Formats: sequence, structure tokens, C-alpha cells
Amino acid sequence: MAQQLVPAKGGGLLPALETLTATHAVRNTIRKGDDHQPYTQISTGRADGMATMVQSLGERVRSGRITEETAMAHCFRPLEIGRYLS
Repeated sequence: MAQQLVPAKGGGLLPALETLTATHAVRNTIRKGDDHQPYTQISTGRADGMATMVQSLGERVRSGRITEETAMAHCFRPLEIGRYLS
């Protein structure tokens, strides 16, 4: 799990979380050393409770809890968050 605290609309801070669940597929990927695969598994692993930082920030924008500008400022993949929100 990775966490960032981002400024909320109206004050305060909200957590944005990236969550990786140790499924069988994730364990195999890590064991094999496939560095590019975990992100893909996180982005498609919603049923297993996984979420990318992009998804977490995007959900907070869609729910009106943070601004799109805040999401862009705290995202390591600004192009992806732009596509996620459109």
C-alpha cells in the first residue's frame, strides 16, 4: 500500500491509496521479477481490492472531494489521470 494525503475541497486532507493485494498471480510476477506487470495487475485487480493511485485520485475527483488540479499535482502519471477523468 502506498498513501498520499491530498488537500480536500473545503479544507483538510484526504488519503489517496494505491493498494496491491498478494494474489497468486501477483506473487508469481514478483517471484519472476517482471517489474512492469504489478502495475497492470493493480489496475485490473479491482475485484481483489486493488487500486492504482490514478484510480484513487480519479474517484476522489468524481465524488467532488478534491479538484482535478489537485489530482494532477499528486499523480505520477498525469496523462493517465487525464484519460481516466475524461
